[in-house]
Amino acid sequence: MKKVIIIYDDKKEKLISLAIDEDYIEDIEYIKKRPIPEWFPECKGRDGWDGFIKVILDTAGCSKEDLEFVFYGSKDNEEIFKECIQREGIVYKEEVKNPESDMKANKIVAKRAWDSGKNKEGLRQYKIVAKYENNKEFQYFLADYYYKEYLNQEEEKEEELLKESLKYYKIAAGNQHVEAQYKLFEIYSNSEIIEKDSQKAIKWLKEAAKNEKVEAQEKLAQYYEKNKDDINAKTWYEKAANQGSILGAYKLGEYCMVGTTGVAINEVEAVQWYKKAAYGRHTIAQYKLGECYENGIGIAKNRYEELTWYRKSAEAGYVKAQYKMGVKYDKGLGVTQNYRVAINWYEKAMQQGSLEAQNNLAECYKYGNGCAKNPRRAFLYFKQIAEKGYAEAQNNLGECYQQGVGIEKDLAKAVEWYKKAAEQDNARAQDNLGRCYWFGIGVTKDDVLARKWIKKSAEQGYAEAQNDLGIYCRDESKFGRKLAFEWFEKAARQGHAEAQTNIGECYKEGLGVERNTQQAFYWFNEAAKKGVARARYYMGECYENGEGICKNFVKAEEYYRKAANQEYAEAQYRLGRCYELGQGLTSDKNMAAIWYEKAAKQGHIEAQYYLGKYYESRELWKSAIECYQKPAEQGNAETQYRLGRCYEKNRQREKAIEWYQKSAEQGYAEGQYHYGYLLWMIKNYTFDMASEWFKMAADNQQPSIDACLILANHYYGHMDEFFGARNCALFGGSILIPVANTITIPVAIASAIASRKLSKSHFLESDEGKEMIKYYQRAARLGSNEAQEKLESLGYSW
Repeated sequence: MKKVIIIYDDKKEKLISLAIDEDYIEDIEYIKKRPIPEWFPECKGRDGWDGFIKVILDTAGCSKEDLEFVFYGSKDNEEIFKECIQREGIVYKEEVKNPESDMKANKIVAKRAWDSGKNKEGLRQYKIVAKYENNKEFQYFLADYYYKEYLNQEEEKEEELLKESLKYYKIAAGNQHVEAQYKLFEIYSNSEIIEKDSQKAIKWLKEAAKNEKVEAQEKLAQYYEKNKDDINAKTWYEKAANQGSILGAYKLGEYCMVGTTGVAINEVEAVQWYKKAAYGRHTIAQYKLGECYENGIGIAKNRYEELTWYRKSAEAGYVKAQYKMGVKYDKGLGVTQNYRVAINWYEKAMQQGSLEAQNNLAECYKYGNGCAKNPRRAFLYFKQIAEKGYAEAQNNLGECYQQGVGIEKDLAKAVEWYKKAAEQDNARAQDNLGRCYWFGIGVTKDDVLARKWIKKSAEQGYAEAQNDLGIYCRDESKFGRKLAFEWFEKAARQGHAEAQTNIGECYKEGLGVERNTQQAFYWFNEAAKKGVARARYYMGECYENGEGICKNFVKAEEYYRKAANQEYAEAQYRLGRCYELGQGLTSDKNMAAIWYEKAAKQGHIEAQYYLGKYYESRELWKSAIECYQKPAEQGNAETQYRLGRCYEKNRQREKAIEWYQKSAEQGYAEGQYHYGYLLWMIKNYTFDMASEWFKMAADNQQPSIDACLILANHYYGHMDEFFGARNCALFGGSILIPVANTITIPVAIASAIASRKLSKSHFLESDEGKEMIKYYQRAARLGSNEAQEKLESLGYSW
């Protein structure tokens, strides 16, 4: 059975298509524009028309009984056609209509015409199929054709083309053509084409989303997200993600990671969605997945995976990942530190407008990390982004003005920029501003404002400020050491090395906390591991004195040496003492002097003193004088005495007297003795005038042995003078005795000896004798052999 398909245009009253089954008949020009009844008669002559039925039978190659006719047109015209073929003895069966199969020939012709460039004919056939089959694909094709023509045509035809386009889009969309639905959403969303109509746009977007168009589901989710409807937003993102949407997977990761109304936090699920999106090359998801691996969020930490995903995101051009890679190489986090690579990533991020990257790049130029040091360029980079309001750069710009980096120092400008950043709650700037008020840098000193800004910074958790606040509280008695300890502890627990040293000092000295040498040792050790010279010095002290750890002079020397090599003066001095005393190493006074000298050059008073002693022991008087000068000027009585002695040895007796006097007036025994002695010897004072200083030196809590001896010997001389006077009297009397009286002289001598013993006894019981014995005994106890011998000869113990 052959099916003859007739398509008739009722408006134009003409035949527009004739096909037998799927074969389209083109040569029908004779009847195309004629009324239906005129199709059937023959018309020989020029037209050569054999009548409708004859032409069909010849073309189909069959009899009337093998034909079925289908008419597409108005009901009236269909009735006319029906009467005509019934007159020809052919039965018309309405039930054989099947638009989907009946339009096959027209579809073929339409595509063939379109592909061969016969757009007019193709378009005509597309319209036939679109209308009579109600084919949504052909309807969409027509809509799309007219829309493109609308975009390309001149102004006078635009309205007509847009009208046709919208007509077919709506027909196709009504027939559930998803692309047509989505296109209508786009058209109604775009006010450049027609007047924007958000309601119609969302209506068609929802239809497209329901028909599982991924882009529509994504857009609908975004619509709900924008309108704070997180539950619907998540629902549509999930539908899209389940169809392979990378955006949907990423957004689900975000919802699960942070949670929101009706959406619980689920970090493990978040990581799984991030992974799907990341493997789909979603650059932000790659970055987020890197963060999860870095921080152990929803998955175990993994340095390799962390860097892998950061790198993928960065290489794909995501600015935050580029900045992150810059930081990794800049700080050597998980990779070998490489400033050049860091600069490369910073530059890429900066080109995309990353203020953070530009700030870090400026720091590279400031310090010469991975590039030639360029303070001016650093300053200009900081200034550029500081003026855009980036707080970190504002702080850095303030530091440039304060330190004179790339610009002349301007402390007032520094304060100005610190304030801008501080008011944006930048912790570093708040601390810097507080320090300016604290020390009066570029602004009038103001302790209240100093504490206010440093405290703001410290309360944000900035360790540097917490340490500064601890120092401020420690040094300002009204705030108390306990509060200082608390701030030191906060900073120390964040790993702040100086604060760890400070809290160690608190435990060591019991400042604001109960003294605990074990805790002191622990914190000093933590800071020492970070290379803090002061902490290393304290570690040496702990080992030397057995504080919080067993005594170990070798370890003490080791830590002193580490700190000393960092130019820490106190450690250099202590290392010198180790060499001098042979603690932890072989005694070596020359090496001791080398380290004393290093510390002395930094103004270390004790080191200057001991270096002076070293030079004094080698009779290098000028060098010794130079070393003793500063300690003596600071009022050290012993050093003043030693300085006086060096001046004396260097034959500068006036200078010697000056420094002996300073020492003597402070009650230093040796100074008192030498001052008195020079007054006696040089200034021509009498012994009695100088003896005042000798007595002060001899009666000192730490008496001078020389002062004791000079006083004792002085009294001893008085005793000899006393005996001499008595003997002269005796022997002078004996001359008057006659020589013949042989007994006279021996008796006189015996009498003289007896008299001497009696006189000695009287002298020793006198005040002078008692003073003599006192000073001999004192000198003897101080180790004087001379005094010990004198006491023995006088019959006294010591």
